[in-house]
Amino acid sequence: MASPQATELAELMASRNLAARPVAPNVLETTATTAATIGELAAQGGIVLHELTTIHASLEEAYMTLTSDSVEYRADPTSQNQVQQAVQQAVPRASARG
Repeated sequence: MASPQATELAELMASRNLAARPVAPNVLETTATTAATIGELAAQGGIVLHELTTIHASLEEAYMTLTSDSVEYRADPTSQNQVQQAVQQAVPRASARG
């Protein structure tokens, strides 16, 4: 989530036992709750959100990530890079960059 009030949002989330960590200036990341909950909490606290994004990973992507080192046969490096980029973009977390 991106907010010019990221510090205040993190403190508000912590007061509700929801962990958030900074990943860039004015950008937080959490896996502790849903985007809807964060949006409602921010609204209740009068906190401006510039962006709020939920990212989901499929079971197949998670499996491929966990087993990537044990694969007997591999695709060409270009395909592997594309798969790795897709997995990195699909890791489950509520995150945004503004």
